Amino acid sequence: MSQVPPSKKSHGQGAYHTWTNKTIWSRLDRAFINTMWFELFNFTQILYKPIAILDHASMIVEMPGCPKPSKQYQFCDMWIRDPTFLDIIGSTLPHGRHKDPLTQLILFLSRTKSALQKLNKGKYVDLRHQQSKARHALSTIQQQMMEDPANEILHQQEKDLRGKYVSSVIDLI
Repeated sequence: MSQVPPSKKSHGQGAYHTWTNKTIWSRLDRAFINTMWFELFNFTQILYKPIAILDHASMIVEMPGCPKPSKQYQFCDMWIRDPTFLDIIGSTLPHGRHKDPLTQLILFLSRTKSALQKLNKGKYVDLRHQQSKARHALSTIQQQMMEDPANEILHQQEKDLRGKYVSSVIDLI
C-alpha cells in the first residue's frame, strides 16, 4: 500500500465564512497542500473571495512573491548580418596568452555577450518601429515620385529606402 504524504492547511486571506444557505454561515471549504508543494511553493496563499451568487466562496491560489527566473541570454542570427559584427567579435578576443584556455574562453564569451547586448539595445531594440518608419518613408518617396517621375534623385532615394525597408523586414524574420 502506498504511503500518503502528510498535508498541511494552507494560509488564507479574505472572507472567513466559505459557505452559506442564507441563514447559516460556516467555514466548510479548505485548501490542503502536501509537504512537497509547501517546500517548493511556500509563498503561496489562498484568497477566499466573498460569497456572491453561489452558496460557496471561490478560492484562488495566489503566488504573490513568485520569484521570476532570470532572463537567459539568446544569440540572434540577425546580429551576424550586421556590418559591425566581425569588428565586435574581433574586439572581444582575448589578447594575452598567460591565462589558461578555459579562462580565456570564459572571458571571451562574457565580453562578447555584453558587446552583443549593447549592439542589440542600440540598433535592434525596436525592430517593428524601425520597419514602420522605413515603410512610411518609402511610401512618402514613392508618392513624391508619382508627382515628379523624371526626378533621378527621388529614384535613388527610393532605391535606398526600399533596401532599408527590405533589410528591416529580413531582420524580423
